[in-house]
Amino acid sequence: MKFLMYTVDHIKEDNIIVGRNTGDEISKGDTFIRLFDSKLIKNGDEVWSEITEVDTLLLKIDALLIYGKNVDAVPSGYVCQLKVEGEIPSLTAGQVLGNNETLDRHRQKVNALRSQ
Repeated sequence: MKFLMYTVDHIKEDNIIVGRNTGDEISKGDTFIRLFDSKLIKNGDEVWSEITEVDTLLLKIDALLIYGKNVDAVPSGYVCQLKVEGEIPSLTAGQVLGNNETLDRHRQKVNALRSQ
């Protein structure tokens, strides 16, 4: 299953969410079903992020925009805008949109980075 993880920066008009794709490649038609809060943890020289689920939602990607141009897919790490279908909850910068894979896959990535 695809690992969806999109970190929110802010919301624009017309159901457009601005942020960074931090999971697998996202495509038009993908659907976010979970909302997470994110926080940075610091322990000595180590810094990592932790996410906790705060709500469920249903946001289907209707369009993806990079530099104002419509694209079919957005690779991991890219900043983009999502035009979504569905009711956008009150979002704050740093919150994460995801799916059923998000929590486990995020923990796996953090643990792998911390063990290096």
